[in-house]
Amino acid sequence: MNPIQKRKTLQQLRTCTAEQFWAWMNVLHNRAYELGKKHMREAMECHPRISKRMVGEVEQKALEICQDWDGLREVTVDETEIEVIEGRRAAYEARNQANAQAKG
Repeated sequence: MNPIQKRKTLQQLRTCTAEQFWAWMNVLHNRAYELGKKHMREAMECHPRISKRMVGEVEQKALEICQDWDGLREVTVDETEIEVIEGRRAAYEARNQANAQAKG
């Protein structure tokens, strides 16, 4: 994106309602998620010991984990933000426990 395109996008965002903004963010989030999946597939396809069948199996398992285990039919900012916050909280608690053990 060049500076003019960035400025126009920012102007459009400033005119959005909260609902429109979050819908747009979810679209971007889904695009990023799909791009990540594409990168993973391409990386697996480049590996000489991973067959096409195995690549398909990994993709199916990833879809199962996303939809059945995590309950994500659609990737949204709200759902993934919860994961980030919980991950940070767990890391913070682990760091505090390690510090407490080192001191005591």
